[in-house]
Amino acid sequence: MNASPKHLLLPAAIVGGSLILAVGGTGAADAAKLINGKLIKTGTVASKQIKDGSITSADLAASAKVPGPTGPAGPAGAAGAPGADGADATTGYEVVSGITASVADGAQASLLVWCPVGKVAVGGGGTWSGGASNAAGWLATNNPLRAIRDSNGNLTGNGFPSTTVADGWAISGTNKAGGARDLRGWVICVSVG
Repeated sequence: MNASPKHLLLPAAIVGGSLILAVGGTGAADAAKLINGKLIKTGTVASKQIKDGSITSADLAASAKVPGPTGPAGPAGAAGAPGADGADATTGYEVVSGITASVADGAQASLLVWCPVGKVAVGGGGTWSGGASNAAGWLATNNPLRAIRDSNGNLTGNGFPSTTVADGWAISGTNKAGGARDLRGWVICVSVG
């Protein structure tokens, strides 16, 4: 029997096709195990070779991640509990008073009233007192003052409290009552700190 070329090719094609199926059926899985990032040359894989949706943010380096837009503000939280009361900033409230007694009619008088060392003045004032009920008098000075003290705390002078804390009060005026009167003054002192 004469074998035709058609008949001879048929067994070879069957064997070859089976071999391709055997290799091709597991070839993709085996290739994935054999090819990794270390074997792929930098710049050889472009975006068209990457399947859409196959890369997640976990696959990207931190430098390649771009933050999205800021979302809307959330609702306001509940009010916090009230804080504890703070310590008193001022203590040691004290009113110190002074008097220049029996100022003659028409005479001028002045009075300086000082807080104890370590306290500051937060207010003060002065007035004329005594004499007739309708007695007149006026105050020319009624203002805070600062003490100038030596290293031992002794009073050596005074000045206006332009850049320092006041610790005294100055009162002065003229008695116009028609009789002797007293010039009285006071300063309100506190400890700070």
